[in-house]
Amino acid sequence: MHHPLSCIKRMSTAPSRGADPNNEVANSPVIEYIISINMEKVLNPKERLILIRKGNEIFNNGEIEKAAKIFTTTAYRDGLIRVGDYYYFEKRDIIKALQYYIEANYEKRIREVSERIAGVLKRWLGEPKKESTEGQKENKE
Repeated sequence: MHHPLSCIKRMSTAPSRGADPNNEVANSPVIEYIISINMEKVLNPKERLILIRKGNEIFNNGEIEKAAKIFTTTAYRDGLIRVGDYYYFEKRDIIKALQYYIEANYEKRIREVSERIAGVLKRWLGEPKKESTEGQKENKE
C-alpha cells in the first residue's frame, strides 16, 4: 500500500501566479497535494489542525483562494467566515461571500446578505420601500 503523500515527487513545485516565489509554505508540493485531497476524506484531529494552521498562514499571505480550499476541506468554520468577510467587505462580492457564509452556516451574515440582495431586487423591480407608520400618517394628512 502506498503512503498518501508518496505522489508528492511527481507534483509540480512551480509557484502559482501572483504567489511569492520565496514562500516555502504556499509553494510547497505538500500544500498542493493537501488542497487536492478528496473532500470526503476524514482527517484526524492532528492533520486537521496542521491544515488549519497552514490555511491561516496562506490566508494571511493574501492567497485567499488557496486558504479557502483548505478551510473547506477541513470544514473550518472560522476560516470560512474570514474568507466570506474578505469577499463581502474587501471585494464587495456579496454572492461569493454568501457561498462561504452558507458553507460555514453563519446564520447572522446569511440573513444580512440575503436581505441586502432582496432589497436590490425590490429596487430593480420597482417595488416601493416599506415606509414607517409615521411616514404613512404624514402622507394621509
